[in-house]
Amino acid sequence: MLNEIKDAYLKTSNLIDESQNRSAFIYNDFSESRQVLKEILYHLSLCDEFYFSVAFINGSGLEKLKLALKEAVERGVKGKIISTNYLSFSDPKSLKFLDDNFEGSIETRMYYLTAEDKIGFHTKGYIFKEGEKYIAIIGSSNITASALMTNKEWNSEISGNPENKVIKNILFEFNKMFDKARPLKEVLDRYKLEYEANIRVRNEVNEKNKIVTKIYSFQPNSMQKQVIFNTNELINAGEKRGLLISATGTGKTFASAFLTKGIEKFKVNNLLFIVHRETILKQAKKTFDLVFDNQIKSGIYTGKSKDIDDKNFIFASYSTLIQTREIDGEKVKDFERFKEDQFDLIIIDEVHRVGDNHYQEIFDYFKPKFLLGMSATPDRTDGYDLYKLFDHNIIYEIRLLDALDLNLLTPFDYFGIKDITVKGQLIDDESDFNLLTSDERIKHILKEAEFYSYSGDRVRGLIFVSNVKIGKELSRKMNEKGLKTVFLDGSNSQKERDEAILKLESTSRSKDETLDYILTVDIFNEGVDIPSINQIILLRPTKSAIIFVQQIGRGLRKFVGKDYLVILDFIGNYKGNFKIAKAFNKGKTTKDIVIKTINDILPGEATINFDKVAKERIFDSIEKARINTKEEIYNDYLDLKNRLNHLPSLIEVDKFSTLSPSVFLDLKVFKSFYDFLYEKKFINETLSEKEKIILRYLSHSIFDGKRKLEIDVLSGLVNESEFNLTSDILSKPYMASRINEFLCTDNNDKPISLGKVDEINQKVIINSEFKSLLLNKTFKKYINEGIEYAFYRNANQYDSLSSLKLYEKYSSFDITRLTNLSRNDKSTFYGYQVKEKEGVIPLLINYKKGNDDIQYEDHFIDSQHLLWSSREVDPRKHNYTKELNTISKIKRLLKEGKADLLVFVKKSNLKAINENTFYYLGKAKILNIDSETSLNSKGLLCYHYLLELEKPVPNDIYDYLTLMTNESIK
Repeated sequence: MLNEIKDAYLKTSNLIDESQNRSAFIYNDFSESRQVLKEILYHLSLCDEFYFSVAFINGSGLEKLKLALKEAVERGVKGKIISTNYLSFSDPKSLKFLDDNFEGSIETRMYYLTAEDKIGFHTKGYIFKEGEKYIAIIGSSNITASALMTNKEWNSEISGNPENKVIKNILFEFNKMFDKARPLKEVLDRYKLEYEANIRVRNEVNEKNKIVTKIYSFQPNSMQKQVIFNTNELINAGEKRGLLISATGTGKTFASAFLTKGIEKFKVNNLLFIVHRETILKQAKKTFDLVFDNQIKSGIYTGKSKDIDDKNFIFASYSTLIQTREIDGEKVKDFERFKEDQFDLIIIDEVHRVGDNHYQEIFDYFKPKFLLGMSATPDRTDGYDLYKLFDHNIIYEIRLLDALDLNLLTPFDYFGIKDITVKGQLIDDESDFNLLTSDERIKHILKEAEFYSYSGDRVRGLIFVSNVKIGKELSRKMNEKGLKTVFLDGSNSQKERDEAILKLESTSRSKDETLDYILTVDIFNEGVDIPSINQIILLRPTKSAIIFVQQIGRGLRKFVGKDYLVILDFIGNYKGNFKIAKAFNKGKTTKDIVIKTINDILPGEATINFDKVAKERIFDSIEKARINTKEEIYNDYLDLKNRLNHLPSLIEVDKFSTLSPSVFLDLKVFKSFYDFLYEKKFINETLSEKEKIILRYLSHSIFDGKRKLEIDVLSGLVNESEFNLTSDILSKPYMASRINEFLCTDNNDKPISLGKVDEINQKVIINSEFKSLLLNKTFKKYINEGIEYAFYRNANQYDSLSSLKLYEKYSSFDITRLTNLSRNDKSTFYGYQVKEKEGVIPLLINYKKGNDDIQYEDHFIDSQHLLWSSREVDPRKHNYTKELNTISKIKRLLKEGKADLLVFVKKSNLKAINENTFYYLGKAKILNIDSETSLNSKGLLCYHYLLELEKPVPNDIYDYLTLMTNESIK
């Protein structure tokens, strides 16, 4: 029945008509979350056919489209693509990929120009057929990463039916060019020779340019310049220590070398560089030699090499420095062979490891002029205060997304791909060993690895697995299939690891001297530098967002010939899948932001992509998980406390951490900020039970900052004992009772009134009991901190001029309050309320129904149209006429403009989903005033209404609401 109704709506009259045809300006602007790529991917997900005509196609651009093209073809979509040999720019590897992988579905042709042709070919057009309508994006964007994501590009989007004059001309011109273009197979070999000849010419020019630019090769980038400036500021202020937090691959070793050279107050004649892992000692030494143009005397100091006798820049391993040895019958630490003040500058890499007591001995012994600590991951979970060790001096901090924005890293294309399914179930880490290493799974892994490919001449990949046994077996079986792989773990010697890395990076054409992949458990999480890695495969659950970032960081260092990094994450039925999205998010780690991350735009030319099943798994994991556990909240808060060197306020938590202060205001977690601080022993101030009840009530009803009115009233009562009512409040006859209701706390034993409206004097007056409680300075302090945060959040997250903000989430309690309904309405608020006096009709929809729910056929038709079903008549319980009159009233109020229909949707009412809030999707109008009727699954008469929202639902929310795994609805 639902499909019949939906089809009828789509085909009939003018419910969704040509008035919705639009023109739009499509361009790239990260600050506005605008991207040409985003628009193309959106239309690929909806279209029935597509036609592209683009002058240039390269690997970096095509990589962004691969998953969307694959899923479109799997839906039965047909496509045509025209490219050209003009300027010999398009990548033959990419063109061949299109021809080889989509045969029969996507036909790729080349508009082949010869020397006799007097024209060029420079088109950039993307045409999509969606139902009876065509959408064309015409402008300046080729299929390259920069054109689709970062360049200043101008494109126009127009839409219309086939008879639309502009659409008709575009289709005619495309078909004329396509008919003239030649099938790719006919010309690809010839074009490849032209392309390679052009590359040789470019390389010759580049070689000549190298001679001119050689003297500029080792100059600091923007981040490194800022590090030098900030450090000099610290030193000039008399500080002795500082901490550099720099994402893997951003060049922190180079930064430290430039810094060493750029210190103004003193010259670094003697340096000690301490590294935890010997693998990067030689690389660090090489970096300093390059920056100082070999004008320093540098040496390695390890258990095997003590080349330091005439050296002034010493690169030492931590394990060697802390060894105990005997001199003249006395046991001493190895670092004591050096004088306390021998070094002007000491640099410690991977300084997050300093919780080791031996590190403290090193700190206590040496007296350098300045001590520099460096780490990509300074956050700790053991309570150790790393920031205190460096006197809370953070020289510079640059995380993964910041580094991408500054173009300091290789852009990555992350693909979350479903792992294999056996008997309808995705495998997980507890699946049988034989299944995890089966030929079927290996075939699946290698097929996807080949499809998503890599940047460069050959694959140089890292594969992270769950355990040693699985890693060894996978490596063995991959080798049987003709690949060259090796498995490494903690038992392998440093020599074996170095040999494997050399083979992985080798440019030799001999198979015996190369490796395709290194498989490992966790030894390459950090402390190893393999710049040429162009593909990373993750075959294990993500248990930690920090480790996840460390592992993908292995391939983010820039390297000649590597334009992008491909990351393949095989997602199974893991509870912690949400940590993948958590690792990529650039805001707070709330469910809403983690959900948004899945469809979000990353800085630069990096992308996140999930196939449909993997995306469902991520959503399923997010729904069922508590994104921030009590332990994680505690550790994050402690980390921020250590950074700031004082107890952070709610505003400071919001400004300086990934935590959202809402975790301290949630009754399901800590109930109030005070409760958290007291429970976790950050404070020992005590409050009475009544004071705690009031704080808890205010935390979830006022301190969230959703509406300014309540904050103003509370602030006036707490600090002035009264609040003057304004004329706009007094003009609404229901507002006085609403204010009274929401000044009454939720105490089951006896309600506690905070204040009362005095309509005669036009004020809200504080309740005497509440006033006496405020004499407790601790109680008042935590209320005022909550008020301060509420004003801050209202100004930064909500619309202070309106009660509701589009796409924010609200509980039924919030909705009752913010739409000015009576508090009594909350208990009966299951579907909709019709409030003529208040001028609102809030409509609450549970999108996905459980088996025990009445099966209303609520359904999105597209991102702007929603089918709403309402059970008007249940003869067993309701009066027929009364129910019909309710709907008639809704229609009348909407028609007369006396009420707004406000749509709130949550994904499900299911117990398996740990969620009880609704997205506010805005105002809507009912298109089919006469409605349609049908019997639902329980034989009850339902009326069906086609609602049109004022604005389309954003893709991230739309995907989340409409996607659901089978497990979620059980």
